[in-house]
Amino acid sequence: MYLIAHKVKSLLCSGPPVGLAAFLFTLNAVAASIVAQDQDLIYFSDGRVEFVSGNSQSEVKISSGVLPKSNFDPTVLSHMKEAHEIYQRMRIDFQEQSQCTNLAHVWAYEEFKKTGIKTQKMFLFFTKKYIMEYRFPWWFHVAPMVTVKNEQVVLDRRYTTLPLNPDKWAEHFVLSGRTCKEIQKFSTFWNRRHVVDDCFFIKGSMYDWQPRDLRLKEQGTIKRSFRTSDLDRAYQEAF
Repeated sequence: MYLIAHKVKSLLCSGPPVGLAAFLFTLNAVAASIVAQDQDLIYFSDGRVEFVSGNSQSEVKISSGVLPKSNFDPTVLSHMKEAHEIYQRMRIDFQEQSQCTNLAHVWAYEEFKKTGIKTQKMFLFFTKKYIMEYRFPWWFHVAPMVTVKNEQVVLDRRYTTLPLNPDKWAEHFVLSGRTCKEIQKFSTFWNRRHVVDDCFFIKGSMYDWQPRDLRLKEQGTIKRSFRTSDLDRAYQEAF
């Protein structure tokens, strides 16, 4: 599994280098724009980080909000076979440089349109401590997730060969082998990204496209349907 994770790291590093020096913290960012920057890293909305040095940008914390009730009820499957069938239906004709947010969004949308199954999203966030220690090129990854009876199963057709529980899925990316804690709020991850943990899980609905959607929930804005603008962008950039 360690070798698999290194292969994934190599794939993630394949994007072109970008040199940017401005500080922004906007969760209305479009794909590949800057989400935030500190003295060590630039965080991009597509999940990438760029390592920098000598910047004077300070660490920024964000306020925690109260999560409103979403009323999103994901479909509960009866048999693991159904999860494997969904996995096999997921398109694999994506572009080489497709971003995980776009792939996950198209996969979730197309499954819902075909079968009415409401999937979730599992976001995997990597802490700054982990990124710096392993020179890891992403600060988050995301894939669709289903529930089979009482078991959560992540469907990542790009980086795995079958549906996996969240811990097994995370092993493909977490080089340290440490387990990831599940948290509820994006602000918890952001404000604790320097702690001893290497990674965090946050569950979202199938309508959540990017981490900004998780953050906006704490401000009282919840997506309750697929937005055409999100889907148009996801299809354009992924397929």
